[in-house]
Amino acid sequence: MVVKDFSREACIISKDESLSEALRAMKKCKTDRVVLKSKNGEIAGIATKYDIMVKLATERTRMTEPSSWRISGFMSYPVVTVESSEKVGNAARVMDEKGITGLPLKDDSSLIFDKYSIAELLVDDETSILDISRTPPVTLRLTDRVLHARMKIMETGISFLPVIGDEKEFVGVVGIDEILDIFIRYYETSRKSPKHLTELGYLIVGDAVKLRPPTVSAGGSVGDAAKQMLKTGYRGVVVVDNTGKPVGLVTGRELIRHLVSNSS
Repeated sequence: MVVKDFSREACIISKDESLSEALRAMKKCKTDRVVLKSKNGEIAGIATKYDIMVKLATERTRMTEPSSWRISGFMSYPVVTVESSEKVGNAARVMDEKGITGLPLKDDSSLIFDKYSIAELLVDDETSILDISRTPPVTLRLTDRVLHARMKIMETGISFLPVIGDEKEFVGVVGIDEILDIFIRYYETSRKSPKHLTELGYLIVGDAVKLRPPTVSAGGSVGDAAKQMLKTGYRGVVVVDNTGKPVGLVTGRELIRHLVSNSS
């Protein structure tokens, strides 16, 4: 099996577009990344929601107007690419080694091989979900600050974390998508009514939590997780026991590592 057979349409915009236009493009394409092109049509960089989340709420963005933000200020470069004829196992190995979840095709930049491509490859995999899931090292509370959740995601390298309520019940998750959404809402509101705005540092997880996130039973399979990711478009699933308590997480990175181990 080769990369091109499982690649998806890339979301492509000019590197000169605004941040807001890039986010609109991601929403329309149902993706978490955009491939940025220069005026001569070459790949200039790639920008992900993670890249944007990390750079938003820094001193640099706090001191500038949101209307002045260009997506090129949030991009990563150089971009790691893959040949369309490359075997999927080799492509997954590159993704694992580089810590990335998307590879534009070098010879056809309109396509990208990403974590959802990996999910498609694994929909029939009957391996126990517990064999690949990551035990949640960190959980969040509803009253934790959003900036704390952002820091934990950056520290752990996990793209979303379970949120636990006052009664120790599983409430939902907060991840890159939810944090970025609340940051953007904050900055948009700050332009309209700055006098009535809660300071960014005081925003709490309860304002951002995603209720009813994708879950898979601890008795489920890797294929179940892959199907849920494809169905919901979310970046992973929470593994829950028979009481609904979160006992693990599976993200695109776990699927990538699983494919690599099976391709060795």
